[in-house]
Order: sequence, then C-alpha cells, then structure tokens
Amino acid sequence: MKLKKIKNMNLFKEKSLNNLLRMVLSSFLMISFFYITPIFLNFTQKNFNNKEFTNNSKQVLAYTLNNGPKNQDEEINEDDLLFDIFSLNDLESDTVRLSASTIKQLFEDTGYNLQDVRKKKLVKPVALTLLPEEIKMIENVKKRKELFIQIVLPLIIQENNNIRLDRKTFLV
Repeated sequence: MKLKKIKNMNLFKEKSLNNLLRMVLSSFLMISFFYITPIFLNFTQKNFNNKEFTNNSKQVLAYTLNNGPKNQDEEINEDDLLFDIFSLNDLESDTVRLSASTIKQLFEDTGYNLQDVRKKKLVKPVALTLLPEEIKMIENVKKRKELFIQIVLPLIIQENNNIRLDRKTFLV
C-alpha cells in the first residue's frame, strides 16, 4: 500500500512540475511577444511606411514641355506657369449679388431646369459668380440643393472645358 502511495505522490509531483513548466514557458512567450511587438511595429513604421516624398513637379513639367529633361539650374518662371491662377485676382470686385428669387425667376424664364439637363445632357450657359445670401434660408432642402446645382453646374462645365483646352495646348 505504501508503494502505491509513493508512486501516486511521484506521479503527482511530475504532473505539477510539468504544469509549472508549461505555465512558465507560456508566460515567458506571452511576455516576450508583448515586449517585441511594439519594437517590431516601430521598426516597420520607420523603415517601410515612409510617407515622405520629394516634389519634382517642376522637373516633370519641364520634361513634358520640352520633351526632355530640364536642367535644375535653369529657373522656371512660375508667373508664366500660374498665369491663369494669378488672373483670378484681377477679376472685378463690383459684381452684383442676385437674390434667390431673382435667380429662380431667371432660370424659369430661360427654361433651365435639372430635369431637362438630366434628359438632354445640355446645360444652359448661365454664369453666376456669387451665390445668393438667402440660399441658406430656404427651408426645403430639395429646393435649396436644386438651386445650388443649377447655379454651380454651368461653372463646373465651363471650368472643365478650360481644363480640356489647357491639356490640349500643353500636350500638343
């Protein structure tokens, strides 16, 4: 009987020692994982997720315009490149701001509505440069949105056409 008891004790000691070793090993692995992970993430962010870039748009533009690389020593006159942007400052500042009711009446008189635009894909060239101040006071969101689109759509189309013309002149 004593022999069985001793064997059981040895077996119990082996199991508890085995469990203890497993717990220590798993604890060591867990601690090392949480210790190494931030170090690894910092390393990858510094070395692989580099979001820095160099602005070489002047050289690309010079290459496109001259069909060849441009020397960096030669200075490109930015006033010539940005002429259309600088010309926006020369616009007259004495433009008249029309009221929302006047603009709506103008659209009705010219027969300009969004249903026809969606069907025919043609926009009337009504160029308004300023939005009416009362547009934010229109309570019906659908009417406010429609008025805004009617005002802005011709301007967008005109600017898209200007961009197309600029591309043709630059790329020819």
